[in-house]
Amino acid sequence: AGFSTELTTSVLWLRDGGMDISCVKLQLYSNGDALLMDTNQVIPLPEASDYLVKVREKVEVEHRQRRSVQTDRRPGAEAFLNAIDEVREEYKPMLNQFLDWADELEKEGLAIPDTLLTSFRGTLRVKLPNANVHPIIIYRQGGNAYYRLRADQIRARAPEADARIAQILGEAYGGNQRLLPDGLLAALTDAYREANGLRPATTPPPDTAPRTPAAAP
Repeated sequence: AGFSTELTTSVLWLRDGGMDISCVKLQLYSNGDALLMDTNQVIPLPEASDYLVKVREKVEVEHRQRRSVQTDRRPGAEAFLNAIDEVREEYKPMLNQFLDWADELEKEGLAIPDTLLTSFRGTLRVKLPNANVHPIIIYRQGGNAYYRLRADQIRARAPEADARIAQILGEAYGGNQRLLPDGLLAALTDAYREANGLRPATTPPPDTAPRTPAAAP
């Protein structure tokens, strides 16, 4: 005879998930010895059915198109050069520094970089050799560039270097970054050395106030 708010909310949620489900209100009438039943579709409204079908078909097409985007995965950091060419000029020095840094780590056997390329994005991942983790990932999206440090991975595998990185980045540590502060690459190198069971190659700088570069939105 009717539908509670909880029930209609659940039905709408299921429809959004692709289930073909409707709410139909049934009303019985007595006509002498006979019973008559009137039906009234509540969800979806009859006049909206064709529109909702078209919307769902459009969403399904968009989902198929997104799934069909091919990701080109290449070993090493060299393929990331293609991504650098696409960014705005102010980001190119930072990305080139990261590229050189990743090459050096690979030569020393401290990391295994690889590059993921799509038509709209380039990603440089710097993986630890003996673990399927990427403590840092560098992105190019459109003309923009940023990087993200996986603070939990660094903290678990390189606690000494983690303290230095936290001092350099301050509260921005772990968020998307668009700036490359002085000393960060050296601290990251020591993080990879520590995670590989080696001693740091650099001397930590004296205590200074934490720097807090602006995080990307």
